[in-house]
This record gives sequence, C-alpha cells and structure tokens, in this order.
Amino acid sequence: MYNKKIAFILICCLVQLFLCHYIDSERISDGDDSIRLRHPHRRRSLKYGSSRFLGFHFIEEPQNTIATVDNYAILHCKYDFAQRDAADVRLEWRKDGQAINSIRPVGRILVLSNGSLTIEETIPADEGVYQCVVHVTPHASHVTWTYLSRRSVLSLPSLQRFEHQPTNRKAYLGQFVAFRCILEFRPSAEIEWYHNDRRIHESNGYSFVPLSHTLTISNINHKHAGNYKCIARNGNKERTSQVAHLDVSDGDNGAISFALEPRGQVITSGESFILECLVNGHPKPRVRWLHASSPVVEDGSHIKRVGADRTSLLIEKSGSQDGGVYTCRAENGDDSIDASATISIRIPPTITALPKEQVMQETTDVEFECKTIGDPKPRVTWYKNGETIIPSEYFMTGIHLCLYLTH
Repeated sequence: MYNKKIAFILICCLVQLFLCHYIDSERISDGDDSIRLRHPHRRRSLKYGSSRFLGFHFIEEPQNTIATVDNYAILHCKYDFAQRDAADVRLEWRKDGQAINSIRPVGRILVLSNGSLTIEETIPADEGVYQCVVHVTPHASHVTWTYLSRRSVLSLPSLQRFEHQPTNRKAYLGQFVAFRCILEFRPSAEIEWYHNDRRIHESNGYSFVPLSHTLTISNINHKHAGNYKCIARNGNKERTSQVAHLDVSDGDNGAISFALEPRGQVITSGESFILECLVNGHPKPRVRWLHASSPVVEDGSHIKRVGADRTSLLIEKSGSQDGGVYTCRAENGDDSIDASATISIRIPPTITALPKEQVMQETTDVEFECKTIGDPKPRVTWYKNGETIIPSEYFMTGIHLCLYLTH
C-alpha cells in the first residue's frame, strides 16, 4: 500500500511538471489574449543596431469627416521619421481595405503634395472607411516598412426620416404643452417651428429645449390653438414634419400628468445630452430627478436644470459615470408619478499601452503588448507591415491583447 502511494505521488508530480512546462512554453494564462510567433527552424542570429528603427510617427492622421454641403472632402495624412533623405517613400490611400485606384494627377480624387486626400463632387459611393498607408524602404537595407494610420469614416451630409413628429394635443388653459421633432442628421441641422405656417420665436409662452429643439408652450391660452409643424434644414436638404393640431379647452384638469417625458438615448462619451420632463397638475407638482435610485446632484455646470419650468435635466460633457437609468419623479402631495429612461454611454476605443520596439535574436520569443479601453469592448487586430496577422502556431493571441512571437 505504501509503495502504491509513493508511485501515485510521483505520477502526480510528473503530470504537474509537464503541465507547468507546457504553460510556460505557451506563455498563455487565463485572462491573457496574446499572440506568439514560432520559429520551427533555427537560423543564425542577426545583429541589429538602433539605427534599424526609423522612428516613424504620424504627425496628423485622417479623422472622421462629413463632406461639405458643396460636396467636397479632405482627409489629412502627415508623417515624419529619421533619415528621410536616405529612404524611398510611397504613400497610398485605402478605402474599405482596398487601395484606391482612381487617383490620378488630375481628376475627382487627388492626393496633394503634402499627402492629404481630396475628393471633389462626392457621391454616395465615396462613403466608407479610409486609411493612409506609408511604405518606407531605407536605401541601406532594402527592407520595406509599412505604417498604417488610424481609420476614418467619410460620410455625406444627410437628413434621415423623423423618429418623432408632432402629434395632436388637447390642453386646458394654463397648462404646459410640448411638441417633439427628432431625426438623425449630419452635420448639425437647423430646426424651425411654425404655428399656422408662421415661424415661432421664443416669446409669448414659446420656448425651445436645448439640444433636442423640442417646442414647449407655457401657460396655454386660446391664441396658442391651431396647427404646428417643424422643418429641419441641413445645407440644401430639407424635411418637413407632419402637421399636428392643438385644441385648447376652458376648465381645469388638476390631475397630475406628463406633458413631456424623458427618452432613452445612446451617447458617445464627451457629448452632452438632455433628459426632458414637463409636468401638469394642481397643486403645482414638485419635480426631482433620480439616477439609479439616488437623487441627482445638480451642480450648475456638469448637471443643471433647463427648459420650461426648469424641470428638464442637461448633462454636459458626459462620461461613463453618467450612464444608467434616470427617473423624473413628480409629486404634489395628492399624487406622485414617475417616468424613466436609460442612457447608454459609448466610450471610443483608446490604446493605453503601445507595443515597444525591440531588438531580438532570431529564434527567441518576443512579446508585444497592446492594452485598450472602450465600451463596447474594442476588437484588436494585429498587423505586420500592413498585413493582418492571422493567429497560428507561429502567431498567438491572448485575452490581454498581446502579440507573442515564439520559438
């Protein structure tokens, strides 16, 4: 029995040693998203000096761009590196991953002497993802290095269909009324409101909610009755909403009710957003805001009250902490009502740890680290001289987004 126990312990130790050796050779652990490069055949080592690195860097990279209303777009690409006089440089532009072949000395699509890409008389087919690619071949080595800029999206000006249009309303004298006109546009559009085909300005009880351009009417009277519509203008584009009728009645409906409720939105971090809330009732309701069931602290700068009756909430320069469920709670002692909306904050991907240049012998293991943050979680792709790296026994990736080059 004693010998069997000794044998069992030895077997366990051997298995453990084997597993440790395997894990160490792979250098992949839980939570590690890495890539390795295997060298199946040993070759002689090379001696590299620091002069092998070019010190290449982009001074200016293309940014997400909306073509102008006169159908013109420009994407910039500027770079620099050491010993530019001792190397051949070729710059190309790619659209949706493919080289742009229509670039000529003259024509609709041009590359300027400074590397910028210009597109005249833009058409829908020009929309897409653009990237600047720089190929550098030092005279001394005849090895070509390829550098990729960030990707940028080119869009054309647009006015989408209305998500919300004004609808018929009935109100009592002295109440609040609100009409919404919501649609997606790029670049920013001017929203105009009309009452019986006459343009409305902020006076006589009319006001506009910041950012949303919602029309609110305070202390309703019979002069406010009639037809309402909005017109969105964006350059040479225009959209007109449906017409809504406002009917104003005598009497007093003292029941507490919402004239305007908050709506869910998806916001990019850094942008401002508005949470609308407007309430009728007698006695006059008290409005307070909750964020994830906790009272909202209005500091007057980052978070402040705006709009008719100052019951809407404006959050400026949003961050991840501003996402979640918001509740507008109205109460007047006789009754209490709630209206809630969810705000989702998207955080653009950011690289927090960059790969570092390394000098290594052939057949040795190499690790390149790349850490990112963002919401939704960024998808990381590795490239070698402009070509996508496909994970294999030679290249291995891990959860922490490192690149491993492995012997």
